[in-house]
Amino acid sequence: MVLRDYQIKIIEEIKQSMREGHRAIILQSVTGSGKTAIAAEMIRLASLKKTRCWFICNRVELVLQTARALDKIGLSFGFIAAGFAQDKNCLIQICSIQTLYRRFAELPRPDLIFWDEGHSIQARTWATVYEYFHSAYHIIMSATPCRLDGQGFRLFATHMVNGPDVSWLIQNGFLCDYRAFAPREFDSSSLKVRMGDYVKSDIEEKMMDKSITGNAVAEYKTKCSGKRNLVFCASVEHSIFVRDFFISEGIYAEHIDGKTDRSDRKESLARFEAGSLKILTSVDLVTTGLDIPAIECITFLRPTQSTSLAIQMMGRGLRPHPGKDHIIYLDHVGLFKKHGLPDDHREWSLDGVKKKPKDDIGSVKVCPVCFAAMPSLAKTCKECGHSFIKEQTQNALPEFDATELKEIDKTQFRKTKIDVDRAKAKTKDELVALGISRGYSHPHRWAHHVMQSRQRKKLNK
Repeated sequence: MVLRDYQIKIIEEIKQSMREGHRAIILQSVTGSGKTAIAAEMIRLASLKKTRCWFICNRVELVLQTARALDKIGLSFGFIAAGFAQDKNCLIQICSIQTLYRRFAELPRPDLIFWDEGHSIQARTWATVYEYFHSAYHIIMSATPCRLDGQGFRLFATHMVNGPDVSWLIQNGFLCDYRAFAPREFDSSSLKVRMGDYVKSDIEEKMMDKSITGNAVAEYKTKCSGKRNLVFCASVEHSIFVRDFFISEGIYAEHIDGKTDRSDRKESLARFEAGSLKILTSVDLVTTGLDIPAIECITFLRPTQSTSLAIQMMGRGLRPHPGKDHIIYLDHVGLFKKHGLPDDHREWSLDGVKKKPKDDIGSVKVCPVCFAAMPSLAKTCKECGHSFIKEQTQNALPEFDATELKEIDKTQFRKTKIDVDRAKAKTKDELVALGISRGYSHPHRWAHHVMQSRQRKKLNK
């Protein structure tokens, strides 16, 4: 296996952090950057020293995917997973967390553990295994190392190694580009929030609306007919409903979920990858981990409050594939507006990510004269008196159905978001935090200039 330069750099940084005494390290690297390949190479190097290694994942497809990666570089391994022959004597074990949770106390203790999709490590089964083998070295791998509530993993790790971001990987050809289509508005006001995300029954009821599903089919026909389309749904029942709706419109579709027979699931994924199946609907099964580079289109029919989940869903389609120069996103639920674009810069740390203000971008507008923020329906600026009426007439958006998807102008989208986020930051400390989250080289200096500019504008009113 020939590793990419950035993958080699990541391995060296992990090894250096181990030499510095860190025993639990988070590897943050985006979907499609090759975390399994990095783990496979580290396992190969460890096996030369007779180190006992485990690779833990949470689905049979990921067990098989990891087995292929290790087999490709000539490693021998055993399985701790239901349905696979077990060999406790192998130094390398590929583990299903569900099976491992039931058997871990009877197994030889590992020296080095890799946790795939490690943002799940706070779950009871995962955390129990982690605590039992606390003295081992742990590499906790995730594209999005934060919990649903935005909190990080300082309880589970003492150091983080960050890989390159999506923007850099696209620019250097390691991920493909994308086109994003979104509605002007998505009304989430009727959705209740519990445990940090929308209540499942609420989003299922809302998304079962035939007008939404019908529009999703129409948008697919209009914008990416004939392409392999992965549809993220709100529940199993909703996924089946969407599948049936596509079929009723003359487009064959299949649904898979965690209870689908393993062989049926495998065959559906194989047909989808080969291109004989164009529409695949699901819920959580394909949200994380699965490597399907052939995806050409993703339809979002699952709203979420979780930035981590949104990024995981977006990341499914960015892997390059022969004949595919970009992925098409059809966002029917306002994911981009709420959580940003897939290649936005995000600052990750052991403390997670700062929670965004509850207001959506569209609920606030910024005065072009004094940069004050105010409700989007305001007719005049509360600070300087600037009138928005003429401006609104000149820049009125074209009228269209609220569910119709329009292509996002990435540059304008980011500019609007930057202006609004800056306006919402009222104090210098809030501006500094914003500058840090954007990766500015000198966030304190930038915050100072913004505060000075605001002061001058107030004096010149």
